[in-house]
Amino acid sequence: MNWAALKAAVTAYANRSDLVGQMPTFLAMAEQRIYAGSVELGVGQMLLSRMLVVVPSFDGAIPADSVQLDRLTAVAGGRRQQLEFRPLGEITALQAVTGQPAHYSLQGASVVYGPALGSGVTVELLYFARLPTPVADADENWLMAGAPAVYLHAMLAEVGQYLRDAELRDSELKLWSEAQRAVMAQDDQDVHSGSQLRIVNTGMRRW
Repeated sequence: MNWAALKAAVTAYANRSDLVGQMPTFLAMAEQRIYAGSVELGVGQMLLSRMLVVVPSFDGAIPADSVQLDRLTAVAGGRRQQLEFRPLGEITALQAVTGQPAHYSLQGASVVYGPALGSGVTVELLYFARLPTPVADADENWLMAGAPAVYLHAMLAEVGQYLRDAELRDSELKLWSEAQRAVMAQDDQDVHSGSQLRIVNTGMRRW
């Protein structure tokens, strides 16, 4: 379902033809709900295997499309060490210590390391990236194509909120939560393929 078809579906389900100008706002609010999840409805963040992106040489600036960082790994001389998250105050103290980085923290839209990065050390980032937001009518990301109900019901919930129609909002939120949980459950099943989860040694060694 591309952006044009999604807008048409929202219009038809809501039975309102005067909402065209609000569609980008409904979309933005719907995507915020999709990526943040809902504690009240028991829906987690949309963090799927297809959203994972690898940045082999990460420069420390968190990508603009990041939903959540998954893993940072320092690489030097054929050795790999997964970095552990620490509060920023601890990292500040660690930056004065010599040695290879073993920890990281967040400072604004950047990642800082402790100890600081030395020469010959690179960092690999694995993070969950937002799906491309549709702009043109023909635009379509894989979630819109494979599970359009997630977008449709999330947008209709925003329509209900806009119209102050609590019944529409609440019924659509329930349908959205069911659709989103189904997608996440299917993704988890696809990742593990029904087999027992195993921890694989990738040769990671500490400094």
